[in-house]
Amino acid sequence: MKRKLSFLLAAMMLISVLSACAGGSGTTTTAGGTATTAAPAGTTAAGTATTAAQAAGNLADNQVLVVQLAGDPMTFQPNTIGDDFAYGPVQNVYNRLVKLDSTKQIIPDLARTWETSADGLHITFHLADNVTWHDGTAFTSADVKYTFDTIRNTPEYFASFYMENVASIDCPDDNTVIFNMSEPDVAIIGYLGWYGTFILPKHLFDNGAGWDDNPVSEKPIGTGPFKFEKYTPTVSIELVKNENYWDCDVILDKVIYQIIPEESTAVQALRTGEIDYMESIPVTDADSLKSAGFNVAINVYPSPYYFYFNWRNGKETPDAVRQAIAHCINREDINAKVFSNVREPEYNFYPSIVEWASNSNAKAPGYDIDAAIKLLEDAGMTKDANGFYYSLQVECYSVDGAPDVCTLIAAECKKAGINLTVNAQEYLAWNNTVDRYGGPGTFDMSMSGGFQGPDPAALSNRVGTDGASNGGYYSNPEIDALFKEALTNSDQAYRQERYFKIQEILRQDLTIIPIISYAGYEASAGNVRCLPLEMAGVTGWAEYSRTYIAK
Repeated sequence: MKRKLSFLLAAMMLISVLSACAGGSGTTTTAGGTATTAAPAGTTAAGTATTAAQAAGNLADNQVLVVQLAGDPMTFQPNTIGDDFAYGPVQNVYNRLVKLDSTKQIIPDLARTWETSADGLHITFHLADNVTWHDGTAFTSADVKYTFDTIRNTPEYFASFYMENVASIDCPDDNTVIFNMSEPDVAIIGYLGWYGTFILPKHLFDNGAGWDDNPVSEKPIGTGPFKFEKYTPTVSIELVKNENYWDCDVILDKVIYQIIPEESTAVQALRTGEIDYMESIPVTDADSLKSAGFNVAINVYPSPYYFYFNWRNGKETPDAVRQAIAHCINREDINAKVFSNVREPEYNFYPSIVEWASNSNAKAPGYDIDAAIKLLEDAGMTKDANGFYYSLQVECYSVDGAPDVCTLIAAECKKAGINLTVNAQEYLAWNNTVDRYGGPGTFDMSMSGGFQGPDPAALSNRVGTDGASNGGYYSNPEIDALFKEALTNSDQAYRQERYFKIQEILRQDLTIIPIISYAGYEASAGNVRCLPLEMAGVTGWAEYSRTYIAK
């Protein structure tokens, strides 16, 4: 359940891309495969931005960044579960081999370069030099091996699922790590930058205890740009500058995560200067915050809302009904009435913003009530005493406008003679209704959402037979085979062909129906510079290693 929770809540995490502090990484090709190479620290545009600010005397005296956090972390152990409220703090305390930047692309972290062998069975990571843990102990490849060996051997840990094709890990020297694969899996690089893959200090954790039971988990020691200082439940989390950070000179003296669950309270705190940054603001506040001099940006995320159907024996919704419901979705109306025209309609079966992997020639049906009625009548259906061809219920979580989306679609379904009842519940209750593992499984269809990255292979989580988020138990052997094939070759054209075919089958079966993209606003005080949204190619999202407060 916690894994599924993080997939959904990740959809609510907003990051935008601006150009003011933009930097980048380069790519080179080797005989053995592809290597991604980071630009040396301090040489990118982003690296020089803070240096220039210092030289010009443009730094405010108070280098403290206050960030809104919508809830208390479940734990500061970063790898056992997917905990969105811990993600920001642990992102700044720990490092990973690779990380996702604000454009959702993989960039180097502790691994400065890497290459894949020609047969796809060996991935070699070359680690940064002169890295130390916050307690002064040297970081080495042994820490990486310890971390991922533990994850591989502990199925309940969040990222264990991603490590299933890792047969063994070798460390030929202190700065080199080799993942030996049982079969090629090009998607693993992306997942190494996702949840549950932070590198932990072997010298502090390798004592026979589980990670959750180790006291270091609650007073974390990492290699990141900030050190853990204090946590006051329901109030705040405080981090202080790591003076010996290996990647750059950190400007901020402190990052404080102010725990403010209620959106309107947090917006007011932003307006009064009590906080400096909110990752998610209500659409209704965007214009007034802009007018007041705040930095406000919008971002589209590969996390669309979609319906999925229950494919368990005896619960299957007839094909004609699935097709008819697809014709009852007025995406433009939903965008206007629920999301103030900030979210684009989504017709593709993989998020359309990931252009290379999204098949625009296999779109979901458009809004057409007459076509919906014809489908039902051509299937031989007749109306009951209440005037409906068919009745069913959609399960919906009470998050981010989802009930309103379902209600609008239900109203359109009624016009087509489909009685669609909306069962809106708070998130955990919804999860208990539709949960793939342990739930009753008696529902008809459900709303869902969440991040469909960092690699298109993530679609298999939702429609693959063994997918962790395949709550409908849909199973298609041809799709499973195509997903497996797509992992064996890093050539984008090869992978695209297979992902496009998968989407053609999804369009035919309509096991899922895409509805609308995810987009939203974030805001910061006008004097905050080089936030993650401006640091594409340089920092991970939610990482403040280059951020500073201007005068």
